[in-house]
Amino acid sequence: MKHLYKLRNLVVSMVLMTCIQVSALAAGYQVYLPGNRATAMGNLGVGLRPDASSIYVNPGAMAMMEHNEVMVGFNPIFANIAFYNSEVANSTYQVNTDNPMGTPFHAYAVWGPKESKWKFGIGAYTPFGSGAKWGEDWQGRFLLDEISFKAIYTQATVSYAILDNLSVGAGFIAMFGSVELKRVLDVSSDAPPTTIELSGDSETGFGYNLGLFWEISDKFLLGANYRSKIEAKLNGGDVKFENVPPSLVSLLAPNKFDASLPLPSQTSLALTFLPSEPWTVGVEADFVG
Repeated sequence: MKHLYKLRNLVVSMVLMTCIQVSALAAGYQVYLPGNRATAMGNLGVGLRPDASSIYVNPGAMAMMEHNEVMVGFNPIFANIAFYNSEVANSTYQVNTDNPMGTPFHAYAVWGPKESKWKFGIGAYTPFGSGAKWGEDWQGRFLLDEISFKAIYTQATVSYAILDNLSVGAGFIAMFGSVELKRVLDVSSDAPPTTIELSGDSETGFGYNLGLFWEISDKFLLGANYRSKIEAKLNGGDVKFENVPPSLVSLLAPNKFDASLPLPSQTSLALTFLPSEPWTVGVEADFVG
């Protein structure tokens, strides 16, 4: 019995280790972490039985929820980006970013009268964001030294069960964002280097989220979701210079800047198969605009 107990603990430990999700991503700015359940299941969610995270992944499924629910969580992100100049033969130069930990979060609440065909929800989540810190000594410092971009979506949502096994939903999105950029200016070889920093908050952007959920049978579920594009626009951001040589003070004076960044749409279609009580098998296709 003692050996069986140790074996059981070993098996449980191995299973828990395999449940830790590790993702390798390029240096983009989409952060698809809608909820802990979806993240643990390989970012499935659109076609799963609903929970409060359906506000994000498929508002059409909300009306099928049996209970009201509140969900709050976050995911720590440890990102590492490396640069290697492949255009230089036999180059040994490589530099890695020194990024701070990212903390995208989600908070959802869904409620509705018992036995009602309607469900209402409100949520906040962070589907886009990026950060990188290269330092002031790397080869690309004249293009980019540091960047920090954050986008927070708040969404009011309503869902309606057209039939006992078919429901639709829609959400209205308001987006709030901020950005900070820093780079070294190639104006002087003296230390410390001359730098320029751009920072500001975006105007509130607006969009929408549409969803459909269909319980085809006890074994099959179908989900579809569309989240619209939002243009993040920043007007009148702050410009700050540091360590400006005296001869350039009149040219490199504090100023303002304007910028925009598209936060693309996403279209998702998912099919879930429920072969038996402990098992869920799903496939999902996502197209990012």
